[in-house]
Amino acid sequence: MAHQVFETSVFNRKLVAEGRMLFVPRDVSAELGPSEVSGETVLGVRLGVPIPDAEGLVDVLYASLQGRVYTFDAESFGRWRPRWQQDRSEESLFAKELVFGERVPVQTSPLRLDSMASLASKGEAYVTNGAEWAYHHPLQALGVVLLTQGSLLFVGLSRMARRTIIDAAEYRLRRALGLPDDWLPPGDR
Repeated sequence: MAHQVFETSVFNRKLVAEGRMLFVPRDVSAELGPSEVSGETVLGVRLGVPIPDAEGLVDVLYASLQGRVYTFDAESFGRWRPRWQQDRSEESLFAKELVFGERVPVQTSPLRLDSMASLASKGEAYVTNGAEWAYHHPLQALGVVLLTQGSLLFVGLSRMARRTIIDAAEYRLRRALGLPDDWLPPGDR
């Protein structure tokens, strides 16, 4: 059976930063075992505190662009929100664009797009446990995992050669679906 997941990359030349989104549709996530999607981890990515609202998504992404790798606690949103709301920098604009722009391919069509904010309103969003990944793997791992209507969305930011939680989730997804390490989607061959 063909497993179709969608990845979106948004590059900001001024910041030399990339926002990556990995969308795992409901039919693919339904094939994953309980060890891959539990209450604490999703495809090997440890979930942190719940993100309270769409602005909380911006809080996390803005903090990541500012270099933060440690996870959030419930009070972190209140500390980061005034920073990006008052800041008119490229980091602030890029974080808002990623959250509110319709960039996430959903369902089974890469042509039907939705925003992270819209998807989060239909499900649950979590901060990833960035400190664990930063110290145990060569990843810039502060990011977001959304669980929405049976689908999964991983969002991470990177600058230059740093890797993100997307790499970790893709690796675990390939393993869970039994795909060989050298497998490429038909369009990439």
